[in-house]
Amino acid sequence: MQELAFLLLTIAIELPVALLCLRGEPIWRLVLVVVSMNLISHPIAWQLLFRYNFNWFAVEVSVAVFEGLVLAALIPKMRERAFFTGFAMNVITAAIGYLFF
Repeated sequence: MQELAFLLLTIAIELPVALLCLRGEPIWRLVLVVVSMNLISHPIAWQLLFRYNFNWFAVEVSVAVFEGLVLAALIPKMRERAFFTGFAMNVITAAIGYLFF
């Protein structure tokens, strides 16, 4: 249950960042992309952190790179902005997670 709560919190934080940074892209598409990539990356990161005790920073950087690449691949007309949006989303989520949890 805790993992699901953190997944929903992650999406709630990252989606507005993507919507703000990638204005001009259809909202439905951004919602679909952000939710989908978090459904992939979050469970993997969760397992690496809490089951296998991987380094928190390494996992966060890996997730940021993955999500940046996904956004850049799926939003080619704003490729550079999309890539850096992936980093911005994860820096904000990681900072909030680090400060409060």
